[in-house]
Amino acid sequence: MREIFPTDPDGPEKLARYYVKNIGCRIAEVGFEVPAELIDFMDGAPTMPHVNMTLFHDYSVHDQFTRAGIEPHFPVANKDFRPENPNDGSLLYFTAEVQDGPVGVLFGWFVNAADLGANFWNKPVVPLFDRRHLPFPELHQDQWNAAEGFKIMNDQQGRE
Repeated sequence: MREIFPTDPDGPEKLARYYVKNIGCRIAEVGFEVPAELIDFMDGAPTMPHVNMTLFHDYSVHDQFTRAGIEPHFPVANKDFRPENPNDGSLLYFTAEVQDGPVGVLFGWFVNAADLGANFWNKPVVPLFDRRHLPFPELHQDQWNAAEGFKIMNDQQGRE
């Protein structure tokens, strides 16, 4: 990560906080209280014991947008959580992905998780996983469906 942010030692943490802010807003918009550890992390805490954040790449839609001559950077966010309704109790888990162009983060907050520790911002070398090899494929299924639709359109129009 230090190679990506060579002049800013806090760069990886800032990127993580960008994603956490986005996820916190998504939790609030569905009516749940944002977990305290997310707020604490936004306020400078170094860790979030119940969180896993994994960076990924997925070029499926990006490549089809490029073939069609369309700007391939677009923000996408999907989520899953339980319970489905805040009136049914406190938040038990929240998984989401946030993707901009070909790169994104898969986020998971789990109320009963042990120290997950698999977070990209505090590692010297960070793997960028292929989205197809990560859990919760249902979060990304719409993107894969869209990519297939764009591919069919591009093929029919003879685009290289």
